[in-house]
Amino acid sequence: MDQQSPKNRTYLQSWLAIPARTRLVISLGVCVVAATGIMVSDFLEQSVVAAQKEQATPHNDTTTSELS
Repeated sequence: MDQQSPKNRTYLQSWLAIPARTRLVISLGVCVVAATGIMVSDFLEQSVVAAQKEQATPHNDTTTSELS
């Protein structure tokens, strides 16, 4: 790859100019942040939806299959 000044590089050329190990660490970090975000959002969705269902349903003899 020819050496251009950083000002004239594309994003891909700048990315490829970074050492492979550093690119790997950055990519793994992004994946960890993404996976953590998915797990947190799933947890919050379950806890918030469960709390909303408890508040929305009156206390009568309905079964859980009727609420779904």
